[in-house]
Amino acid sequence: MSDLKFAQVFAPSTIANISVGFDLLGMSVPVIGDSIKVTKIKKNEIIIKSIHGDNGKLSKVIEENTAGKPIQSMLFDAKVSWGVEIEIKKGIPLSSGLGGSASSAVAAVVAMNRLLGDLYNKEQLLEYALDGEEIASGARHADNIAPALYGGLVACLHSGKVYPLSLPKEIFCLLVHPDIQINTKEARDILKNEISHAKWIEQSSCLLGFMTGIALNNKDIIFNNLKDVIITPQRKHLIAPFENIAKIVEKYNGTDLGISGAGPTMFSLFKSKEAAEQAALNLGDYKTYVSEVPGAGAFVEKEG
Repeated sequence: MSDLKFAQVFAPSTIANISVGFDLLGMSVPVIGDSIKVTKIKKNEIIIKSIHGDNGKLSKVIEENTAGKPIQSMLFDAKVSWGVEIEIKKGIPLSSGLGGSASSAVAAVVAMNRLLGDLYNKEQLLEYALDGEEIASGARHADNIAPALYGGLVACLHSGKVYPLSLPKEIFCLLVHPDIQINTKEARDILKNEISHAKWIEQSSCLLGFMTGIALNNKDIIFNNLKDVIITPQRKHLIAPFENIAKIVEKYNGTDLGISGAGPTMFSLFKSKEAAEQAALNLGDYKTYVSEVPGAGAFVEKEG
């Protein structure tokens, strides 16, 4: 066990689904993120001491909190005689599509693991963090959890295995966040259970093209295949300005506008920072972020 009394960890915002890889691909975009501080206490209990940045909407009940539940599981398995206080700082807006629940869960497990003397490896931490994600989305999907933990672009297979992937250098992401909220579970409920054979082939071709571009380290192939013909068409009506924003990013040679996670945040990739920033300037009053991708995963901010 570690002699540390506390650990504070930052975990980044993430993009899930990434157009061609619904529930399969995730990427870290550390423009914003959540910070979790975990402090040892003598009494064998878990207390959520404070939550900032949630406008009072998040529960302090351990079993209902995306940071609290994974820590509860870790402490139970580690069989320690002490407990912890948890302080949560939300930098990611709630229901934004930027992986806020995953960020809190990942920051929590990495901080808790430091207090346990790095008892668990990353594969184990991933499973614990999924305890938190399941609270938020109702499912154990790793496409936000894995990039927040590992950093970079990550393939998340249905077998439970995750594999880091490499993108060519100098790819820039524009995130556009309108001031609306979309509930993840509701966004899933509107999806059709069946798709046509033609659409399945078309989407599979896009995914194959995207992965071929990664294998060949070829930006043109990656950009030309970053398309979604199944999920985005079913969800874009939930975001009123979607079509107008799509036209602007196309004007500046961005990839097809995608929906990050369940939305409402949208994203497009560019081959230069200047093009991404120019598109952002022409989007009016929407909150925008431009960042080179992919970015780093969770890291320790301070400990002692």
